[in-house]
Amino acid sequence: LAMEFLTFSASKEQSSKLVIPQVGSREADAGYDPYRLSHMNEEDYVKQGFDRETTDAYLGTIKEGLLSPNLVVDIRFPEATKMMSILDTAVINHLNETKGVTATDQMRRDIVKDATADMKKVISEYDSRAHMEKSEKILPQYQKLRGVYG
Repeated sequence: LAMEFLTFSASKEQSSKLVIPQVGSREADAGYDPYRLSHMNEEDYVKQGFDRETTDAYLGTIKEGLLSPNLVVDIRFPEATKMMSILDTAVINHLNETKGVTATDQMRRDIVKDATADMKKVISEYDSRAHMEKSEKILPQYQKLRGVYG
């Protein structure tokens, strides 16, 4: 039920009401940033009463940021917190173990191998629970959140 609500809330139709509200409406005070490609259409903003020049500058700034080589996108799917914790722990342990020492390629490969194994275990455990609870596994949920395959 929670996933259905989030899917509904993030849909193009519903999300546009908050991201591109009518100028002067109560929703316009909230200030939600675009998070879908469909939120990047200048004409939609103009139809809602936004100034074309200001909208062009606003959306241009967002597009420029999205093209930055320094862009980092949040991962948002079940168990993402555990995945980030595994990655954080691996990096911290590596930095502590290599303090004052140059890390070898084998050390780096071992970190990736261990972190990957730990992440696969988290995914496998989640997917096993999802199967028993008749809910979706992680990959299809992630693909839906990213707009891949449906």
